Order: sequence, then structure tokens, then C-alpha cells
Amino acid sequence: IFFPLLVAGALAQDAATTAAAADVSTTVATTAAAGNGTTTCKAWNVCSNADDCGTGGTCLGAFVGKCNCNACINFWLCKEDAACGGLKGACDLKTGTCRCWEALDKAGFPFIEAATKLCNTRACTAASASSVCLGLPCKTGRCVCKVEPVTTPKP
Repeated sequence: IFFPLLVAGALAQDAATTAAAADVSTTVATTAAAGNGTTTCKAWNVCSNADDCGTGGTCLGAFVGKCNCNACINFWLCKEDAACGGLKGACDLKTGTCRCWEALDKAGFPFIEAATKLCNTRACTAASASSVCLGLPCKTGRCVCKVEPVTTPKP
């Protein structure tokens, strides 16, 4: 009983963090390394890799751009695969629960294979996650922009 409450609390906290970050969007102009113009980096934007952040931006987070197997929670109640983190074939309609490891096994990823070759290891983007990650989402991060220090002349 405690585990679903913990997970639900973490999901609620993540949703609140995402909503708060959406409200605070800072744009930082950074100069390209070659000196051929400026590119805009939007701080705290959701990203799958550094390219999503623009010049001078870095995508920060844990396992960014990798398949997120944590989106599927075994024995979670479901009526369709979407409730199982999107993992294709994970919702067992007979029991009405997610069978994540069984779905991964049927897709050719027994436990050890999934842990070493798919979960938090296989590269993906938001656009490719459906096929590359078997329906699971691709982990995202947040853009952090490099800000050049401003020097003020001494009087």
C-alpha cells in the first residue's frame, strides 16, 4: 500500500515541478563559438539532448535521451497500455494490471537484457521513443544556459 502512495506522490511532485518550470522561462542570448551570430537558449526548457537547448545550452538530467522503463509500474491498475507508461502489450486485460517485465520479455528483452540494453541505456528522442523504446517515453532533462559574465569598467 505504501509503494503506490509513494509513486503517486512522486508523480504529483514531478507534475508540480513541470508546471512551475513552465511558468519561469528565461531566455538567454549566447554568442556562437565561431562568432557568427547569436542563438537563443531557453533556460529550463524540456530537452532530449544538448541540441534541443541551442548554442551555449546543456541538457541536464539523469539518463537524458534514454528509454524510461520506470514509466511502467508492475501490477498498476490499467485498462490500456497508456496506463502502463505506454509499454506496448503491458496491460493484461484479464487481470486489469500492468505486466511490465512480461511485456518486455515478449518483445525480446528478458530482465537482464532489458536492464542492460534498453532501460536507461538505449538512445532515443521524443519523436523516436514510440518505436525505439517499445512505447515507453524517452527521458528528458532541462536546458541550462551558459551565461557570459558581465564586466563593468572601474571608475
